Amino acid sequence: ALPIEERTASPEQHGTSEHKRPFPVEDGVVPAKRRVRGKPHVKTIRVKDVLEPGSSTVGGIVKAARKDIKFIVPDCRHHLQITGISGRVLVHVWRKVIPPEEMELLWTSYNSLVNDLGLPDPVTTKRGKNHIAWMAGFMRNMATLPFSVGKNKPRGTLDPRMIQFIREISPVLLRVDEHLRMTNPGLHALYHAAAANYPADLPDDLKKPFAAYAFMYLNHNHPCLDHDDDKDYPAGLCAVIPFGDYKGGDVVFPQLHYQVPLYPGDIAFFNSFELIHGNLPFAGTRHSVVLTTHASLLFSKAQIKQYKEQGIYDPNSVQKMLSD
Repeated sequence: ALPIEERTASPEQHGTSEHKRPFPVEDGVVPAKRRVRGKPHVKTIRVKDVLEPGSSTVGGIVKAARKDIKFIVPDCRHHLQITGISGRVLVHVWRKVIPPEEMELLWTSYNSLVNDLGLPDPVTTKRGKNHIAWMAGFMRNMATLPFSVGKNKPRGTLDPRMIQFIREISPVLLRVDEHLRMTNPGLHALYHAAAANYPADLPDDLKKPFAAYAFMYLNHNHPCLDHDDDKDYPAGLCAVIPFGDYKGGDVVFPQLHYQVPLYPGDIAFFNSFELIHGNLPFAGTRHSVVLTTHASLLFSKAQIKQYKEQGIYDPNSVQKMLSD
């Protein structure tokens, strides 16, 4: 889907590892509402819808190599929202909303975790290797406490060190939760309701270990390859919190023709089911926390199979089903 805004970054600006002067994208951008005192200024961009009703997969939509796409770099000075024509949020980036002391907490806690547990081998997929350091969280029928997948840790293994890490970074997770509520109150409520499917015997401070979200990935210093997440809730929004000392690593959305710089302190929400996404290369050390909720916490396997067969397993259709 091509964006309504047609201005593109020059070859010199596209793919650069540093964005000291964000390329302005003004002409044709739908202006945000006049700023009200006390409310953040959000630049809103509307694009053509990515998936038509009835579309149940996004894999393979983008045939052109990334180098053949002229990406647009939006103005980085403001919070950013990209929506479809219908107004449904596709991407929302909150700029510098996690305070430095919480970012320092995340950095220190993560490095301590890696020092204690070591790093697993990169995860190999059909697209190549992605270095996911750890995964933790819940899916349907996972009747254990928060589990980890990593070095010598089979799925479902209770790892006390991971539990400690989750508790340590709870201020960051709660801040993400609050900004999801501000971005999409209905989705925020739906994700919290999904906690009814979590194990009943959790300690009080781990009833909702990731606040609204059910699952956490920790990406270790590696640019993610272009992919979509077809197990995520189709009308949902994942959350990405980058941290470290780096230049580059912009998130690219080939279907939208946008590349979005992310900096420590930012929170990026986007539809990871609908949008193919990946990272540009970066210099330095760049880790990220990724939070998401799988569709299996909201639908049974039989329901998902049925919806796919009926051609109604797309963001608009499933959102309508749950709202009805």
